[in-house]
Amino acid sequence: MKKLLAWIGENKIEFALLFLILSTAAFLRLWRIADFMTFLGDEGRDVIVVKNLLTRGDLIFIGPTTSVGNMYLGPLYYYLMAPFLALWRLDPVGPAVMVTLIGIATVFLVYLAGRLFFAKEVGLFASALYAISPIPIIYSRSSWNPNPMPFFALLIVLFLYLMIKSRNYWWLVGIGGSLAFAVQMHYLGVLLIPLVAIIWLAILVKNVKQRLPLKKFFLSTLASILLFSILMSPLLIFDLNPAHRFLNYNAFKKFFLERQATEEHLATINLNPFNALGRFLPRYESFFTRFITAKQEFPGKLATAAATFALAWTAFIAFRQKKANIGLTILGLWLAIGIFGISLYQLEVFDHYFGFINPAAFLFCGLFLWLLYRQNLWLRLASIAIFASLVFLNFQNLPIRGEPNRQLSRTKAIAREIIKSSFGKSYNFALIAQNNYDDAYEYFLDLYGHQATVIDNQHLGETITDQLFVVCEDPICQPLGYPKWEVAGFGKKKGLAEIEKEWDFAGVKLFKLIHNLKLQFLG
Repeated sequence: MKKLLAWIGENKIEFALLFLILSTAAFLRLWRIADFMTFLGDEGRDVIVVKNLLTRGDLIFIGPTTSVGNMYLGPLYYYLMAPFLALWRLDPVGPAVMVTLIGIATVFLVYLAGRLFFAKEVGLFASALYAISPIPIIYSRSSWNPNPMPFFALLIVLFLYLMIKSRNYWWLVGIGGSLAFAVQMHYLGVLLIPLVAIIWLAILVKNVKQRLPLKKFFLSTLASILLFSILMSPLLIFDLNPAHRFLNYNAFKKFFLERQATEEHLATINLNPFNALGRFLPRYESFFTRFITAKQEFPGKLATAAATFALAWTAFIAFRQKKANIGLTILGLWLAIGIFGISLYQLEVFDHYFGFINPAAFLFCGLFLWLLYRQNLWLRLASIAIFASLVFLNFQNLPIRGEPNRQLSRTKAIAREIIKSSFGKSYNFALIAQNNYDDAYEYFLDLYGHQATVIDNQHLGETITDQLFVVCEDPICQPLGYPKWEVAGFGKKKGLAEIEKEWDFAGVKLFKLIHNLKLQFLG
């Protein structure tokens, strides 16, 4: 604490600017978080799993499924959620706040990386841009497993730097732990493994050439692998269960080996590096455009050119001075491996796919601004003008400028209305939506103490109740005669259905259906 206070006393302006940046980041992420956060089927599924952990002690061995390949992630994200869901008394706002705190911490790590790798100005420029960039803000306001990825990825990069600078190889333990978290947030985290492997091999070769002792290096490596394995072990335990028949292992094997020659696989990933080269430059430019200029294309081209110039010029200066720039080397490898890995993917690349490398965009743009700032007065003014322009551009596209979705409050209100209108009797439930499923509603129906009865085709007489509540999120909705089983099945055995009542919750409709035995008889 004394050292921190002493540092603050010696760097009052820098500390004030950093405090302002972190305060801005916190405000933009926490402002009306309950109204802006996403709460749909995925989020409902997650809180159901974690609620069962907290209330019933159900241990979690697998995480969410991937959108491609039917593979399961590890459960670490669920265990991160648990204390926050508990502190918020099972309100999903708690895990969203957890993600927000990790997002704010990521802003600080961006500052720290810029300061350690280059200069304090780089850290301040880069973290300020990260704090106000719309995409990081959006993904820091909701509980979703890919959202903490930038934090763990940047931790790995910082640990690599600290390990090289200090020659303390016990930083490898932190790298192993952070890598396990990154991979379990999203499987694109595996693209961090080549970065770690290249740095590890470079250190090994250097130590061998200099005939340095390798005992601590290999012990640290072993400890790192052991920690990584322990954190990944729930997936192995899940697969070893005879009931699961190596489900995850077989999914991996099928996706990466057996499906390479099929049309479905070639539509997603092509492991031919020459095929990826054609997508490298467009995705490289898209990367900077999305994160630095709020998806504005022409400014994005300029930002891409500026970041590339900063990388190339700093590398040239280091080469001319015959002095290795460790931070630049790590960042350059991180960016190149990341964009190349993304280029192997042939379908649409969503914003969160870049989570494992997105801090690099801000660090290279911060580096460019610093290269200008450290020159003469006119270039310093140009640097400030460019920074101000980027701030203005990002502020124009801040997500809090729009109307909040209020998904959480609407879901709660609908669940309460269903329970109220069921009059304490058993009921069935169905959701009609093209881009959602019903776990978000089921979470609150269960939390409020009145779960729906699920219609079972094998036991229709026992599971079809006298009332069906249908939530419709589509613009046009006709629940009567809708083919979805939860709706169509309600009309079986007990008589044709009719709408008894209809509600509107800000565009989302709720219907109460009952049986009309008279219609059944006339039919």
